[in-house]
Amino acid sequence: LGTTLADITNVAGFWRGDPNSTTFTPCSNAQACPGGGLTLEISAVERAKFASAGNLPRYSTPCRGGHGGPLCGVCEPGYGDVGSGLCAPCQDEVLTRTAVVLSTLFTALISFFLAYQQSAVESFDVPSKRRANNVKVLVSFLQFGSM
Repeated sequence: LGTTLADITNVAGFWRGDPNSTTFTPCSNAQACPGGGLTLEISAVERAKFASAGNLPRYSTPCRGGHGGPLCGVCEPGYGDVGSGLCAPCQDEVLTRTAVVLSTLFTALISFFLAYQQSAVESFDVPSKRRANNVKVLVSFLQFGSM
C-alpha cells in the first residue's frame, strides 16, 4: 500500500543500520535506543563526531541524546559513559580543574603545617605533643571526610 522498508520505524531497544534492511539489531543498552525514528543517512558532521568509533555505518536510527554510532553505543563528544552504558554530559572542565588545584593546595598547606608542628615537637614537652596529636586527629578527620 505504498509503504517501503525505509518508512518502517524501529521499536524501542532496536537499531537499524540501513533503511532498506529488514534486520533490526538489539542495542547493547536498550535505553540508548528510544525507538520511533526512521533510519536516515548520517550527516558528515555526525560521522565526524563518532570517527573514533571506527567503521561507522552510513545510516542510523535515532539515538537517545548524548548517544550515537553503531547500536547507539558511542557517547557523543562532551558526554561520557556513567558506568551503566548510558552517556551523561561531562562535568564543567573549569570547575573540575579548580577543584583539583584547590585540593592540591590544601594538601600542601596541611603538609607544611605538619612539618612545622613536627619540628616544634622535638622539644618533647607535653603541650607540643598534644598539639601534634590534635593535628593528626584533624588530618584523619579530613581524610575520612573527603571520601
